[in-house]
Amino acid sequence: MHANIAAKLIRINGIVQGVGFRPFVYRLAYSHDLKGTAINTSFGISIHVEGAKKDIECFCRDIIKKKPPLAHITDILDQDFAVNGFKNFTILNSLSDNLSSTLISPDISICDDCLLELFDPKDRRYRYPFINCTNCGPRYTIIDKVPYDRANTSMKHFQMCERCQTEYDDPENRRFHAQPNACAKCGPHVTLYNRRREKVRTKEAIGKAAKFLKAGYIVAIKGLGGFHLAADAENNDAVSLLHYILMDCGFSALVMTSGNIAEEPIAIDNDEAFDRLSDIADYFLVHDRDITPQIVAYDLHPDYLSTRFALEQKGEELIPVQHHHAHIVSCMAENRITGDVIGLAFDGTGYGTDGCIWGGEVLIANAQQFTRAAHLSYVPMSGGDRAIKEPWRMAVSYLYDAYGEAIWELDLPLIEKIDEKKIRLAIEIILKRVNSPFTSSLGRLFDGIAAIIGLRNYVRYEGQAAVELEMIAINGMNSLDEKIVYTYDLASDDICQISVASIIRRVVDDVRSGVDPVLISAKFHLTMIRLFTDFCKKLRKRFGLNRVALSGGAFQNSILLEGFIRSLDKNGFKVYSHSKVPANDGVDLSADNARPGDKIILSGSIADHGMTILTQREVLTFDSPVLSDTAPLNHMVKCMLDVFPDIHVLRDPTRGGVATVLNEIADQSKVGIQIFEDHIPIKNEVAGICEFLGFDPLYVANEGKLIAFVESEHVEAVLSTVKNDQYGKDACIIGEVVADHPGQVTLKTRIGGSRVVSMLAGGQLPRIC
Repeated sequence: MHANIAAKLIRINGIVQGVGFRPFVYRLAYSHDLKGTAINTSFGISIHVEGAKKDIECFCRDIIKKKPPLAHITDILDQDFAVNGFKNFTILNSLSDNLSSTLISPDISICDDCLLELFDPKDRRYRYPFINCTNCGPRYTIIDKVPYDRANTSMKHFQMCERCQTEYDDPENRRFHAQPNACAKCGPHVTLYNRRREKVRTKEAIGKAAKFLKAGYIVAIKGLGGFHLAADAENNDAVSLLHYILMDCGFSALVMTSGNIAEEPIAIDNDEAFDRLSDIADYFLVHDRDITPQIVAYDLHPDYLSTRFALEQKGEELIPVQHHHAHIVSCMAENRITGDVIGLAFDGTGYGTDGCIWGGEVLIANAQQFTRAAHLSYVPMSGGDRAIKEPWRMAVSYLYDAYGEAIWELDLPLIEKIDEKKIRLAIEIILKRVNSPFTSSLGRLFDGIAAIIGLRNYVRYEGQAAVELEMIAINGMNSLDEKIVYTYDLASDDICQISVASIIRRVVDDVRSGVDPVLISAKFHLTMIRLFTDFCKKLRKRFGLNRVALSGGAFQNSILLEGFIRSLDKNGFKVYSHSKVPANDGVDLSADNARPGDKIILSGSIADHGMTILTQREVLTFDSPVLSDTAPLNHMVKCMLDVFPDIHVLRDPTRGGVATVLNEIADQSKVGIQIFEDHIPIKNEVAGICEFLGFDPLYVANEGKLIAFVESEHVEAVLSTVKNDQYGKDACIIGEVVADHPGQVTLKTRIGGSRVVSMLAGGQLPRIC
């Protein structure tokens, strides 16, 4: 009976729940005349289809080609299967187990269809602030567990009315299997309270809140992921979806800031908001749909406010996470590997299980646990966090560790430039253990080396000394034999402390002998690569491990990243690094597919917004629609996209950003800082405030720049359009992409500087500094 019928079982992982994937599969199956089932599982979605073999093949291709715009497939596996003789295609009730690995979609801004309904007086969801469909609405903030079904979300408390249920069950309706589906009759509701928790009697809570805002009051508003504090931007006395309705009440602008006191987490619970925000907000616009974090992961550092907050939570599963173990696991997860690996976790700061500051770690790790196999030897951070801002303090620590009181016999630039009283005080607080925590950080070692060779004693932004040490090393790598490294010793203890004293002494010898700092830096980089490669070989012999995962902010250093990959691969290791997420602690915005010949454009000034950028770092995405707190950025992106919709745009979110790279290039090429002032005029008052706060105003101004990677044939049209915009009149081409190869791209500026950066998955480009 089934002679001409084939069957396949298809398993798909990724973001395939909460994005309309099952309804999509349902309609796709019917379009190809296929029968079978689709079911959500804890791992994603499982599909069984039956029909003509050619129709199944077309169906499988279309799953990838036509998938919903919010879906992201990480794995798709199919296999031939037994024919069951299905009569139709059905969406089954979800399966769940104790092992969950599917990805959860983020909350999605309102779609155009729902927005039209929201402001249509004839629609039954007119001005209903919880409107949604399979293309938009809450996901992450309402889910308790996977699979993503209504019973596993905070919507389980709201039973759909007959009309909503009909939509939910109709395959032709865009709310087919939309788990948060609701209306004013059956769904969550908004209520307005004053700061005394007294309910404000009104038939229109949002409209009443708008009136309070216009009267100069501050209103705490519960959105999708927590509370915002809102004030009328035009009221001199007052200096989510729900926001759409508020803005429809006649505001030209609202000041919206996170619902928390400085340094505290954002309030997400109604009672919590009343307790913490009553001294700030006059009124509270709340709703009765819970925001549901079920698992709270927190850093081991006991002084982090986020850690303190986590430990105060009741009824939630709390998971302490060691910083460097998390780095290695993130690399393993990204590369989809399991089991034990050798993990090289290198960065500036992370709280260790022994109470010290880690950062130069060799771990034997898997997803559940880790063993610390080795680390750089501990030295004290004189003055604690002050040592991060003043690398000379780290230099003193390393020098005192290597020479003791003989430090005063060293004729080093550091000893000459830093006041002797400061150095003696730094040593004294080290010896007396006053605010001088021990660190094994590779980042701090980079800082110390930079100060010892006379490169940088103070920094304006985190990582500046390490970045500059890397930059000068680039010029020395070609003239240095890779076999020439500083001497080091590898102990054989259970947990090996890798002494850097001998390296420090050899660096000092080179400085005192007049060796070019460029060559010293290059030699130091090569030493780190050789040292840890040798230790990985010792661990392979001891444990039989042949896989090495690289993670941590130090691997934004292209010399280290490329050097370790090359060295470890040459010695027979399988090496894993980051391509989908950055190696450091942050999340970088990205551009797609930068290619050789693409021009790099730096946008014009938005210096009027310097203080906004200084006090609130935007997180922008350039998928439609463009989101931003800073209007000029919207203008810039829009005029670029209007000319060429496929242009690749990057909002650089990193500390220093473009300014760092251009500043370094200017210094090395002797062009001077005027390169910035030509293109980035800064208001005097902005510059004055920045300088008073200790920020480089040019760096602050650059925080607001857009970088676009534009194909050569389109660059003049894009640049012309940008320059016609009021915010882009000073836009200019600053360089081009000169080379790309798997996982990396090289950028070259018009004045001769170059930079190698790592590519993200799918051709995405991370930070350029």
